[in-house]
Amino acid sequence: MNDPRVTPAVDRLVLELEGIFRERLSMVAVYGDGIHLGEAAASHGDRAVHTLAVVASLTADDMRACAGLAEHWAARGLAVPLLLTAVDLRRSLDAFPMEFSDIIAQHHTVRGTDLLEGLAVAREDVRRACEVQARSHALHLRESYVECGANPRRLARLVVASAPPFRALLQSIASLAGHANPTDDAALIDMGSAAGLDAVVLRQVVAIAQSGAVGAGDAEAFYLAYAEAAERLVQHVDAWRV
Repeated sequence: MNDPRVTPAVDRLVLELEGIFRERLSMVAVYGDGIHLGEAAASHGDRAVHTLAVVASLTADDMRACAGLAEHWAARGLAVPLLLTAVDLRRSLDAFPMEFSDIIAQHHTVRGTDLLEGLAVAREDVRRACEVQARSHALHLRESYVECGANPRRLARLVVASAPPFRALLQSIASLAGHANPTDDAALIDMGSAAGLDAVVLRQVVAIAQSGAVGAGDAEAFYLAYAEAAERLVQHVDAWRV
């Protein structure tokens, strides 16, 4: 394959999947950040390249054969492929609307027919998924504060762990709202502020998501304001109609 987005690791993966599924392999696609990683993809240990394989059927023997290659895929910087039948693909759009919206929007077919072409996820399904994630996040923050006993060090670890998912949720909502650049941090902060969230808190969450660090003293002072912002986001998404 001569496409610069197809690394040797992906090229070899396609050959391995062809060896397992043969004529039943309908499509292989790279999706997410992996389509931009180029030849250096396999060196990005925490940015494994994600692939989707659509097959006509999936048997226990197929699963065993794939399981035997899992360690080799990981060593080459590849995540285990998302294996779906064509029926699975069509019926999963409403069950995993946010995930498939991202895959449909950012994928590159490297083998077979692009079965994602023409597929679309209903906007209300995405809004509902955003609400579920927002409510789950807010509840998790509330419960975890109690479980931590307000211990500053434990709160710091919780804030660091929860900041990237919160930023990703903001990004999903921005995409649903039609923002031109939903991955831009300034745009996310502006959108959140317009929804009634504290801009100072949003800037802190985004910074923590990028740095992966926060001091124990800062976390203790910041946590309750962060939890309030999460609650406000729930109210915003709940009242939003698309």
